[in-house]
Amino acid sequence: MFAVRNALRLGSRLSVPAVARRGCAGASTPVDDVVNGLTEDQIQLRNTVRKFYAEKLAPQADEIDKKNEFPGMREFWKEMGEMGLLGITAPVEYGGTGLGYLDHVIVMEEMSRVSAAIALSYWRPL
Repeated sequence: MFAVRNALRLGSRLSVPAVARRGCAGASTPVDDVVNGLTEDQIQLRNTVRKFYAEKLAPQADEIDKKNEFPGMREFWKEMGEMGLLGITAPVEYGGTGLGYLDHVIVMEEMSRVSAAIALSYWRPL
C-alpha cells in the first residue's frame, strides 16, 4: 500500500503532457502497436477499423448518445458484416472470419474509442 501511495505522489510531481482525446468525447490516445507486440495484420486491422469508425460512426456518436437512437444502425451493421467484423472469432467453415480474440479486442477497442454505447452492442459474451 505504501508503495502505491509513493508512486502516486511521485506521479503527481512529474510533468506529463496532456493527451488529447478522440471520439465522441474528443479522445485521441496514441497506441504503440509495435510495443504491444501486434502483428502487421493486426496493425492493419486497427487502422482499417479506426478509419471506418471515424467515417461512419464518429459523426453520429454524440447524437446517438443524446437521443438514444441510431438512425443508420442497419446499414452500419451490414457494412461491418461485409468487412468481416461480425463473427470475427468464428471459424471460416462456419461463415466467420477465423481471427482470434485479440483481433476481436482490437475491433472492440477502436469502436469504444468512438462510441462506447455502440461498442456495447458489438460485444458478446465469450
